[in-house]
Amino acid sequence: MKVKVLILILLLFIHPPVLSQTSLEDFDIDAFILNIFGNQNEDLDYEILYESLYQYYLNPLDINTAQREELASLFILKEYQLNNFILYREKLGPFLEIYELQAVPGLDIRTIKQLLPFITVQGSLKNSFKGLAKRMSEFDNSYFLIMNSRTLEHQRGYIKNEEGISAYTGSPWRTVSRFRNSRPGDFSMGFTLEKDPGEPFKWDPSGNWYGFDFISYHFAIFNKGKIKSLCIGDFQHQFGQGLTLSSGFNIGKGGETVLTARRSNLGLRPHSSVQEFGFFRGISTTIETGPVDLTVFYSNQFVNGRLRDSEEGSYIQTISTSGFHRTMTEKANRKTVQEKAYGGNVSWKNKSQRLHIGATAVANHYSVPIKRDAAPFRAHEFNGTENFVASMDYRYLIQNFNFFGEIAKSASGGTGTIQGMIASLTPKIDFSMVGRRYEENFHSFYGNAFGENTRNINEIGMYWGMSWRPFQEWTFSAFYDHFRFPWMRYLVNSPSGGHEYFLRAEFKPSKQASLLIQYRSETKDRNLHNNDLYHVNAPAPVLRSNFLINADFNPNAVLHLRSRVQVSRYEQLDYISQGYAIIQDFNLNLHKVRFSSRFAVFDTDDFNSRLYVFERNVLYAFSFPAYHGRGVRKYLMSRIRLWKNNDLWIRYARTLYRDRNRISSGLQQIEGNRRTDITVQFIYNF
Repeated sequence: MKVKVLILILLLFIHPPVLSQTSLEDFDIDAFILNIFGNQNEDLDYEILYESLYQYYLNPLDINTAQREELASLFILKEYQLNNFILYREKLGPFLEIYELQAVPGLDIRTIKQLLPFITVQGSLKNSFKGLAKRMSEFDNSYFLIMNSRTLEHQRGYIKNEEGISAYTGSPWRTVSRFRNSRPGDFSMGFTLEKDPGEPFKWDPSGNWYGFDFISYHFAIFNKGKIKSLCIGDFQHQFGQGLTLSSGFNIGKGGETVLTARRSNLGLRPHSSVQEFGFFRGISTTIETGPVDLTVFYSNQFVNGRLRDSEEGSYIQTISTSGFHRTMTEKANRKTVQEKAYGGNVSWKNKSQRLHIGATAVANHYSVPIKRDAAPFRAHEFNGTENFVASMDYRYLIQNFNFFGEIAKSASGGTGTIQGMIASLTPKIDFSMVGRRYEENFHSFYGNAFGENTRNINEIGMYWGMSWRPFQEWTFSAFYDHFRFPWMRYLVNSPSGGHEYFLRAEFKPSKQASLLIQYRSETKDRNLHNNDLYHVNAPAPVLRSNFLINADFNPNAVLHLRSRVQVSRYEQLDYISQGYAIIQDFNLNLHKVRFSSRFAVFDTDDFNSRLYVFERNVLYAFSFPAYHGRGVRKYLMSRIRLWKNNDLWIRYARTLYRDRNRISSGLQQIEGNRRTDITVQFIYNF
């Protein structure tokens, strides 16, 4: 203890207290997302990623008890930094203050500041059932929010016909309510309520409709004797490399080219997002007995699907994951199929925690069979009512090299395998390599391992990533991924393949300024853009490329400026589509009042050359729209501190198109060239 106190005193004299616990409102999530996501494209569900990311805000990791896997899941620390962190804690004992991180070899101020929003130094916490009710009643890390948003212009789905009936059965308002009461490493409980635009707000217990269309809830406890975790309600799992069970902040190919190649073994986690799919509802627990962790779970819930009739009985062609229940048809498809799932994981690690071996199994049962249509590319898709998938995974650490892998097999006989390595070759150079093979008849409904496809099926690939930081101010990163698909895919009428590469340079000469330049190129086969022109229904290579340059300037604590230029290109044979966007952000922090604004000009030939651009939004909400066509996009957002612990957020966003008099299509269609969205959110922090 005397050594620890001496270290803290020296740090205070040598380095003034430049670190402090960063709150959610102070953290620049915009910059973090830009760094991690990097290459925006349509293959990622950014809302799921964001929902997973904000869980780290609400439940920061206690650096005195956090496992290596948990720290690695933040995608901030390199392998050698993780090693130094664990070694420092083992030799000198628990951290006394956040400031002490500066004493860990290899952790510079820049890296520590990235960590601050996600970590804490927990005081003496007695993680037992004794006093649990009292700790829960203290509400020292709790909040309640209510958010309402809508599009102001009239969309076709809300316009009533001559009989006074509209296609959408509810109001155009989206409403979200959340309550969360948690204490890191101790307990978590809460609920999430959501009504999407167009959905009715009604009370119909016979139809399993209780006001809001979607209700999520959970109660979880952690570290109670041998009970490492126990969750009742909605939950997710992350085991191995995600071939069988995967949840959380899984990015894959992005701006972080090395660390995101590997999944972390996070185990059981509560689910509290507005995503209406990809989670379990029931009970799950993890029992810790020495070097062995045993997780078991049971889930019973209803999922969405359109029932069809045949001579053999009712069936569905696919499970709907949109979460929308606005029209009579969508409402008729709501919760029509019962899904039961059960399984678990057993994992073992040696005394040094450098070797980890695990096994995972999941069984699914549906109340009606799934029967795919006869499209050739779906020939190997899952059909039936029962599925089973099991896997083995490992992780082995040797110095600054981290080897990992998982192999799985489903009841259909298809296999999936992934093998990889992450290494800190030097303190300035990091490298990753991942090989994967997912057969066309491999079926894993809750898996999400590294890959090019949105699902782990019909894919063979090899990925290489690199990050180089030659100087404190400069960081260079790159990846190359080569992949092929042994069977047909949607919009690809033959076996196909492709490759992708990504280059990035980041220059940060001071705390006040930074410059980022990146380029991404992907070549992948797709059916011809215009079959009438070529009179053949066969695939040809499509080249997608994106270029981005981003400059940030923070002259003081009040003003933040961001300028960005994005350029895109889509090319297939003689067809070329191009686009660009010029974006200027202006942000003010006046303590109790904060303003964020944007003015963007965009011009793209069509939807193929669209540009995905992250936008600031109200706390815990997400905006990553696609700019396409020709027009202007602007928004203004303010956060007002009404009184202690109470914030009001107001956001106004408008897109003005100059190449059309009609926006969108179908029931979302707007007559005119303007779309205006407003969001109002109130947060009470206990």
